[in-house]
Amino acid sequence: MRESVRVSEIPLLPTATNESGLGRLPMVTPSHAWRILFRRTGVECGRATFYRWITCGKVYSIRLGGRIYIPWPELESVIKKCRGGEKL
Repeated sequence: MRESVRVSEIPLLPTATNESGLGRLPMVTPSHAWRILFRRTGVECGRATFYRWITCGKVYSIRLGGRIYIPWPELESVIKKCRGGEKL
């Protein structure tokens, strides 16, 4: 059973301006992104592995102070790659 997660269900998301400077991108924390990735793809990726992907740049992230955030469109592209069988 595929569980969908709506952006509005994720609590208190900060936003960042996209590359063109127009509009806002909702962002999620790595722990939320990791859970969403598992729910939407069924990929059994460990938490440490997901954080390693962030650290080495396989998953784009933004650091604001001491916190890390992943833009929602980036998470959707990672989900799409996992569903398509591509390696990150």
